[in-house]
Amino acid sequence: MPFLSSIFSFETWRGGLPRPGAAVGLAAGVLLLFDVGVARRETLWKYDPVVRFRGEMEARVIAPAPAPLVVLFGSSTTKDAVAPRILEGELGLPQGSVINLGIPFGTSYDALFLYRRHRERLSKAKLLILGLDECCLDAHHTFQAHAPYCAPLQDRLDYFEDPGTLLGWAWRTCDFGPAAAWTAETLFRTLIHKEKAGIPFAFTPDGRFSPTYLSDKAGPGNLSHEVRAKAGWDHFVLSRKRARVLKDFAALARSDGIQVLFLQIPGRDRYVDWVEARYPETRRASREALLSLHAPADGVRVRPEFRGSEMGLEETDFADHEHLRTTGARKFTENLGRWLRREYPGLWLQ
Repeated sequence: MPFLSSIFSFETWRGGLPRPGAAVGLAAGVLLLFDVGVARRETLWKYDPVVRFRGEMEARVIAPAPAPLVVLFGSSTTKDAVAPRILEGELGLPQGSVINLGIPFGTSYDALFLYRRHRERLSKAKLLILGLDECCLDAHHTFQAHAPYCAPLQDRLDYFEDPGTLLGWAWRTCDFGPAAAWTAETLFRTLIHKEKAGIPFAFTPDGRFSPTYLSDKAGPGNLSHEVRAKAGWDHFVLSRKRARVLKDFAALARSDGIQVLFLQIPGRDRYVDWVEARYPETRRASREALLSLHAPADGVRVRPEFRGSEMGLEETDFADHEHLRTTGARKFTENLGRWLRREYPGLWLQ
């Protein structure tokens, strides 16, 4: 006689299919539990490398700086380009007076967020320098992980181009996607491959804060101008909202009595020449929009720098199209320091 189990026999089962309403309610409950218990918790967001870098920087750069006089914001190009210890030497300032808060994939919104978050400490500065990437006013220039991690509703309305970010404010799971991917990858590497979680960070001798895995030996090589340029300029759309972030950043700093400098980090000459030959109108519109913010009488200056040679840089000073090696950082910082002494005489003594 064949073995029959009542557990799997349809003859003994008296149930029915779940009611649609109950299924929907159960699914909504699970999603709500995930949204409240996971997507809104900082614990898992920290696995996103951009969010984690910001947290490390806040703890190891901002917190130990009691009263910085010059504060730099921007992306990894700013982080790599300006050496705090060298700039302090050029300006005759004591060690710790200059801090570089450049963040990988950082944007103008990150600068605004960081200044708001640490306003009590950073408002003691004399000068805020926001390093600008070449496509900083592009509507497609994404805000990366920082914005969905921390942006309130009003900021999403004022500064964000994508209407989907409004949904992300109400349903944080929509924002959590990139962080979830990094969390899964980190757990996989930690549990399966027994790798240490996270990326170690350290200070370079000249005071820049960076991931320790970055190598300074890489040179420009035969990098493709076309691939990099098309990613930034093929679909460029000048954004009023991106410009508003810069205006609001400057207005907030000026309300605290601080001078503001918008500084465009230079690129390799050959790359810049290639881009300007193919996107002349777009480049001109972007440059004019930036220069419209220039108001020295109101304490706001704009210094657009497109070619590395304008700041004394050679091709071998670049690691790629725009990121500087240590030799380039020294040259750029020394040049910047001399310019700051001319343009802001006596500011550090006030």
